[in-house]
Amino acid sequence: MPKKPYIFISFDTEDAINTEADEALLSLARIYSRVGIPACFFMVGQKARMLRERGRKDVLDALKEHEIDYHGSYWFEYPEPALVYGNSDPWDAAVQKASAIETPGLNDVAEIAGQFPVATCQHQNNHSPATTHAMQMAGVKVWNGGFGGQLDGLGWIMGMFMAGRHGRTVSGQGSWGGFQSDPDYPSRRPPAVDPKQELKTFQQRFDTQLERGHSHLNILGHPSCWALAEWWGWYEWSVPFRRDDGSQVPGPYPHGRQWEKAVARSPSDREAHLKWTAQAARWLAKRNDIRVARLEEALNDHTEPHGQWLSASQVRSVARQILKRFDYVKAADTTLSAADALVVLSQFVEFMLRENRRPANIQIRRTLGPVEEILIPKIQVTFKR
Repeated sequence: MPKKPYIFISFDTEDAINTEADEALLSLARIYSRVGIPACFFMVGQKARMLRERGRKDVLDALKEHEIDYHGSYWFEYPEPALVYGNSDPWDAAVQKASAIETPGLNDVAEIAGQFPVATCQHQNNHSPATTHAMQMAGVKVWNGGFGGQLDGLGWIMGMFMAGRHGRTVSGQGSWGGFQSDPDYPSRRPPAVDPKQELKTFQQRFDTQLERGHSHLNILGHPSCWALAEWWGWYEWSVPFRRDDGSQVPGPYPHGRQWEKAVARSPSDREAHLKWTAQAARWLAKRNDIRVARLEEALNDHTEPHGQWLSASQVRSVARQILKRFDYVKAADTTLSAADALVVLSQFVEFMLRENRRPANIQIRRTLGPVEEILIPKIQVTFKR
């Protein structure tokens, strides 16, 4: 396992309305290509579809040098929020609904961008376990979400490799992240960008996080913030979960709103923002104490080889552990769920009965694993709607 912490440069690529965001996306992809390090672009299906509709082959070609990941089929407007059906529907019905909503968007992103997303991250907390399971069944292998605390390390949850965000994130969009847009005052703009100060602040925040000894860090940004003077739609965080009558009860889709174009940055301010971003990219590329990587690389580093075998002595160890505690067990360099362990033991006995001798080795047949000890959050997990 690599000793250097992984650095995932991630962009939630969402804004399908403002064409200025397309230009920012193109510039960001080219910045990281020039310095030779990869970025991970979490693409909303709606955004991918609009790039194709606008004929932005230049943008899509620039993205091919990076990793394309999935950020949901819709942005802010959902046929039904995952927070709702994931809580109210039976498991099978919720998974079926998640597949019906998200799999077409996943396939759109794969077709339009030219690569199948290896990772997903919930958009605007529009998440449920059923949604994660539906994404796994569709072929997505990494979850780059998280809720905070223990749940944000590297590991396996629900059969997916997790590289959590929260608690391990450094803003890649500078002071913009602290700016609060007010829809009642559209003329408000974030402060003018000072490239030197932005770079210095970013470097300090990055090194502070790195000193905490995390297995990985996420440098997170939204291409819209390099192009727009207001946080497009952020103030409507909870609107998708309201009814038109003003109540807080989740409502149907669509909600009948008309989106308006956001206020754009000035050309000089946009260039200043891209300038310090390019400097930060060069700074990261020159460091030898980190590993800027795609999420797929981390997945490959942590994925166990297929066709693993256990020796007879290791099978006996599995049996002893199961007798002491009916739970996951350690075997060789891996872990087995209780179901995995029972299958291994049954194979061992079946071989003895059939061949009238003990097998020297038994191959692991995965039913649920690999698994790890159940992670219990230090604080209760809640969602803000």
